[in-house]
Amino acid sequence: MKKVAWKWLSFGLIAVYICIIVTYGGQQKCALPVLSKALSTTGAEVAFVDIQGWVKQEHLRMDEAALEENVRESFDKLGYNGNDVQIEKKQNSYFCKVRGELRDPNLVIVVMSQMIYAKGIQPAVSYTAINAEIQGQNASGEEWERKIGKILAEIGPRPRINTCLVGRLDGKLNKNNLEHRLFLAFHSIQAVVQEPMFVDDIASFTGYTPNLTEFFTVNEQKVNVHMAVRYHPSEERTYVTIGTPVITRGY
Repeated sequence: MKKVAWKWLSFGLIAVYICIIVTYGGQQKCALPVLSKALSTTGAEVAFVDIQGWVKQEHLRMDEAALEENVRESFDKLGYNGNDVQIEKKQNSYFCKVRGELRDPNLVIVVMSQMIYAKGIQPAVSYTAINAEIQGQNASGEEWERKIGKILAEIGPRPRINTCLVGRLDGKLNKNNLEHRLFLAFHSIQAVVQEPMFVDDIASFTGYTPNLTEFFTVNEQKVNVHMAVRYHPSEERTYVTIGTPVITRGY
């Protein structure tokens, strides 16, 4: 599959997600066991886990040095030396952003801290985002989900965590087979399908399961699980993506 470019959180994206992304708390259960069960029911092998988290910070006004300290300290708490991380900085009349990235053979971590002070936004607001992509058939993101949630909870109240799993199947599934597998996957986690959709080589199902505590509402229906399937002819493979409460990456 052509690697999907990381779409790191910008203020506009945060504004859209503020009411829908999963809230992390001390009693919040890890979403990955539920997502893994649904994905394995389709017969797909795990290709990678994608965890995206962000939080609004309590300190409303932060300069570039404070933002950079936030980024480096977050890497330290993740178990890496923040002083060894490559840092990028950008500042204009609308925002100040500091971004750090670390790449291992099977892992990509990006931490971004930014201050928004655009005209009309009073007072200025700041956010920190931590994103991790763990690759490989044996990829396990439960520890990362907990780590990211804990770090963000120390930065500010009510951090948001969005989790996606991506798996793959050899060959192409016909529509009946594909639909059957998706319904079985939803059934395996006691989820009710709310909105099935098929367009060309893409299938997208949204629904609700009581096994995931957070949800948002669309047309008076609860939604907290999203599965999508797409065939990639160049690889002769079918990719299955599942996310909660929605998929926030390309598929």
